[in-house]
Amino acid sequence: MAGERAKGVDLARAIDAWLGRVPLRREVVEWVRGARTGVYLVGGTVRDALLGRDSDDLDFAVEGGAAALARAVADHIGGAYVLMDAERDVARVLRRTRGRRQQFDFAGLRAGDIVADLAARDFTVNAMALPVGEGWGGLLDPTGGLSDLEARTLRAASRHAFADDPLRILRLVRLAGALDLRADGETEDLARAWAPRLADVSAERLRDEWMLILGLPRATPSLARAGRLGVVWTLYGAAPRAADWSASLAALARLETWQDEWSAGEEPDPWGDLAPRLAERWQEEVSPGRGRSALVRLAVLLADHEAPDAAAMRLRLSTREVRLVSRAVAAAAALAQDQIAAEPGPLRTYRFFRRYDDDGVEGALLAMARAEASGPARVSAAALALVRSWFDRHGETVDPPRLIGGDDVMALLGASAGPRIGVLLEEIREAQVQGLVHNRDQALEYLQAHR
Repeated sequence: MAGERAKGVDLARAIDAWLGRVPLRREVVEWVRGARTGVYLVGGTVRDALLGRDSDDLDFAVEGGAAALARAVADHIGGAYVLMDAERDVARVLRRTRGRRQQFDFAGLRAGDIVADLAARDFTVNAMALPVGEGWGGLLDPTGGLSDLEARTLRAASRHAFADDPLRILRLVRLAGALDLRADGETEDLARAWAPRLADVSAERLRDEWMLILGLPRATPSLARAGRLGVVWTLYGAAPRAADWSASLAALARLETWQDEWSAGEEPDPWGDLAPRLAERWQEEVSPGRGRSALVRLAVLLADHEAPDAAAMRLRLSTREVRLVSRAVAAAAALAQDQIAAEPGPLRTYRFFRRYDDDGVEGALLAMARAEASGPARVSAAALALVRSWFDRHGETVDPPRLIGGDDVMALLGASAGPRIGVLLEEIREAQVQGLVHNRDQALEYLQAHR
């Protein structure tokens, strides 16, 4: 009911404590409180505050003039102002503090008043609001979100929730995993019924939601839920074979277990000192807001796809992201099919990374995950050896320093520039990684003898 107060929880104290974790958040709320009326903290902000869950987002619903209020807040805190949707009066303010990006979203009411606005939202746990007035007023909770939050239940705010925006079906998958909530049966039935309408959702919005799912600490349970809801086709372009999907989930579960081990601050077998380096590597952003870890997980899911690069492009990923996914899948397939020794020699190592570059690291790890789930131990051992070579013998077997250049080759052979120059230079580098040449003079002698 509107005005319902938190049961067993000092709501004001919970909100103040949550805001106090990041002083900039409190500063924004206090400034808004003094500048305007008819402003509410809403949605995920209220939910996360009640859960005590960390977040870098603050969401405001505003009775008119949301974009203007956002601009004023940006000016006050020295943040960046972004007009998201002029027609719907939606804007965002961004500013970094303590090394983290804080995001403040301001949106005009979606319906005639705040209660109708909340009733039109996706899930009951996101349909709560607090007036930003003098002190904290009562909790506005027209759909029973507080009770559902206490019961750990994810329930659609109305029977029209998925009809209004089918992307909310994927959001159900993500929120259930992120918040450890259980979707109620009626909500899941509604999601299945409206799943075909996901075909009407833009590729960019699908991409963003899928990448958030893949970025969960443990994505496998959420992906299994996506399979039960029948929405995996939005990732693949078509429904995958049941056997392929099961194999992908098994490999992904293995990969996530390794990630947990890497992040634990220890050096477990078989990783040793590779563990912290892999953990740091997989925290890197490849594109703004999208990290290497989520992209490797996507590669795991696309490993049996007939055209993984096409599937990645369908999601409107960047050229670099598509290349990472495509090359990781190709590298893993090559390792699985090739009769490579458990300890690949320098030449095999050099040629592997020459072909797949740094994405070969992810390809090797993908090959390991799939091999340990259902393949030969030889593949796993070879893949681990390749990963160790990338980190420990990079200057010897992966990317050794060049001993001679194209001008040296042309001067020695009296040749003009052309494709053959590159071929000869590559022969020298292969001789170098095998220990046949060690310096410029030896490289020139080798070239003279083998031209």
